Amino acid sequence: MVVGSLRQETEVAIIGGGPGGYIAALRAADLGKEVTLIEERKRLGGTCLLEGCIPSKALITAVELADSARAASKMGLTFENLSIDLSALRQWIESVVSGLTKGIDGLLKRRGVEVIHGRALFDGPRSLILENSDTAGIDFRECIIATGSRINELPPEYDLAIWSSAEALKIPEVPERLLVVGGGYIGLELGLVYAGLGSRVTMVEFLPRLLLGADPDLVEVVVKNCKKKFESILVESKVADIKKTSSGFTATIEHEGKTHTAEFDQVLAAVGRRPNTDNLGLETAGIVLNGEGLIEVTPEGRTAVPHIYAIGDVTPGPPLAHKAIREAKVDSLVRTQNHLRKRPWRYRQRG
Repeated sequence: MVVGSLRQETEVAIIGGGPGGYIAALRAADLGKEVTLIEERKRLGGTCLLEGCIPSKALITAVELADSARAASKMGLTFENLSIDLSALRQWIESVVSGLTKGIDGLLKRRGVEVIHGRALFDGPRSLILENSDTAGIDFRECIIATGSRINELPPEYDLAIWSSAEALKIPEVPERLLVVGGGYIGLELGLVYAGLGSRVTMVEFLPRLLLGADPDLVEVVVKNCKKKFESILVESKVADIKKTSSGFTATIEHEGKTHTAEFDQVLAAVGRRPNTDNLGLETAGIVLNGEGLIEVTPEGRTAVPHIYAIGDVTPGPPLAHKAIREAKVDSLVRTQNHLRKRPWRYRQRG
């Protein structure tokens, strides 16, 4: 751990440079506040931009173009020797991500937002200490916690070079047989990407249907498409065991009261996310987490400590970038009557 020797003051400190954090910084700056944004990574953008929404959408775009080219033969258009250069595809995705991160840097600079790279944690209700930064700490009047979430860790017994969603987005290879564990939006997106790249995809979901929580009528359309592209979809099923073999993986799958084994070249675990609320020193600021490790907030985004706000994945609700962006417009920082737009939605699972 490296701690700097300088300490500074700011009106608004924002912890986290993802969609919630940088949008909150821009909004606070527009409201005339002195803003300091602290981000642990070397680049801004958070999971969505660096290893989530944007890379996955770029991959989906490439796969859809390849599908269109293959389908064009029906119209008399043929593309001989159509192939996908994985190295070039990776470079193109990185160019998309880099362009957007530079755009965020420029927006913050033009608004006068100070960006500090380092790890921030509370050492009191009005102060932060910074690790791995030239700045030792920050004293603030108000703070916004926007640290996002991370991929759920697999149990130690499954430390078998299984892919996470972040690793799958790097396209290390296109496995001939791919097992996707988890039928949420992350598993579905990546399953469809790899099916489009040529993998034979098997999806296993523990719950009664895919995308549980989304409108069943819409899910029906998605599932219909997935059935055309995946080798099999198993709901109300679970992967009971995974073993590494010389040629890949052997998975033991429980489905409809029966157990069978199947061979795969790679396994992708897409089993949800957890909030980045641990090791932030929240207790020193007077903030207590709920049973799910989330920060409870008022409709205006305030925590139990009125001058500290929380937005995005660290608060109850779906861990989605557009939720964080909407919650980021914290107008109550200037005590106007136009508070953070009260959250009109109620989060509930839909059966």
